[in-house]
Amino acid sequence: MTKKIIDLTLGAKRIESDQAAALAMLKILLKAIHFDEQAIQLALDQKNWIGLSEANHKLLGGLLYCGAPQLEQATIALQTALSKQDEKKYGSLSRCVLSEIKTLDATFSALIKTDMPQSHSLASPDAPHSKT
Repeated sequence: MTKKIIDLTLGAKRIESDQAAALAMLKILLKAIHFDEQAIQLALDQKNWIGLSEANHKLLGGLLYCGAPQLEQATIALQTALSKQDEKKYGSLSRCVLSEIKTLDATFSALIKTDMPQSHSLASPDAPHSKT
């Protein structure tokens, strides 16, 4: 089964609009996502769990208006561990979020390079593409 990285149908449903608007929301998210990535990495490096929670919460808020289910799942998992104060999981879950940010960015770059295909979902660049 192929992982869905970008799901424009989901994004359109969330904002009650069309896929073009969902794509625009994804572009807005990606313009700022590197700041979120840096904030998460810095908080993790400094073991600043409050900062990690704030950075992850901010990213999750932005994801609620987008169709990026893999990254959203990773941020929810980290948020759950943070709310349960399960410090043993912070490192691995933070690295998962950071990895999913890179995957989303790479997948979006591939989308741009292929001149915006009308497919409603895109798989990871290293997985077979699927129109599920």
